[in-house]
Amino acid sequence: MSRYSKFIGGIHRLAEVARDPIEFENAIYMVNGRSCIYALDKMLKPRNIWLPPYHCPSMRVSSKVKPLVQDHVLPGDVFILISYFGFPINDKMVDWAKDRRAIVVEDVSHGIFSVRNDKVDYRFFSLTKQLGLPDGGVLQNCDSLDLEPCEEVSSVGYQMRTVENWRPFFQSWKKMQPIGMYSMSEDSKIRLQKFDTEKQRRNYEVLYEELSSISLMGPLTDGVVPLAFPIIVNNRDELQRRLFEEKMYFPIHWDNGHPLSSVILSVVCDYRYDEDDMRSITKVINDWLLCTSTTEKDQDALDFLRRCFLAENSLI
Repeated sequence: MSRYSKFIGGIHRLAEVARDPIEFENAIYMVNGRSCIYALDKMLKPRNIWLPPYHCPSMRVSSKVKPLVQDHVLPGDVFILISYFGFPINDKMVDWAKDRRAIVVEDVSHGIFSVRNDKVDYRFFSLTKQLGLPDGGVLQNCDSLDLEPCEEVSSVGYQMRTVENWRPFFQSWKKMQPIGMYSMSEDSKIRLQKFDTEKQRRNYEVLYEELSSISLMGPLTDGVVPLAFPIIVNNRDELQRRLFEEKMYFPIHWDNGHPLSSVILSVVCDYRYDEDDMRSITKVINDWLLCTSTTEKDQDALDFLRRCFLAENSLI
């Protein structure tokens, strides 16, 4: 039985209508982040669209989208760099791609209010990960696009507004979302509002104070508004089940066959929660760690995996 009465994690509730909806600069509002990649493909017509080795499988919206093979990058190819968990992409990677005359795109879905890289050609992000919206993606730095409404969105938004147990509808919607030249719904646009970014940063810092030894990204840097606090542990599935028992529901970013996929867990630290919630999380995780035998060899392997991930994205 759980020691805690409060649920932590899971899907965001539908956001309230904003008094003063935010507007992103030079933005085209699309139905989701994947449709932004689709639009770039249609607009730029590259031979290839390259992704870092560690990425969400749903980003592969066409056969052109594939994990990076460095020697195969051609002039005019699109190279997408991911702002992992809200941490900035590295200038070295941007320069490397520019030297090969590739078109550089920044994916800031994990950090929609984090610091941006001004050297990229385009930028996109999904809005549904952090803002409690049924749909929404933003494509920046491009001219206007001919978009049409997505009829299915209105039904999902209605369910989120009126049905008490709306989560199954939303989960089904996530799996069947269309990809194409579709616009973001007006109902989601009027709900765009900035959350408490300082609270989110503070929550991350509390988690880092207690869990620095298993942190993937390390301490916060200036301008970062993190999506989550990713940790890497052996027996990750066992820890996730233990957290479920305490009503703590944390996702995995991502299951794509990368070595990191089997050991990573994204501990939530968003604005819905406070410092006491973070302390509850660290208590459960640290108690579990104390009862779990990890050899020096196991820890060395995790440290090596962390360094490899950061190095392949030039974050160290």
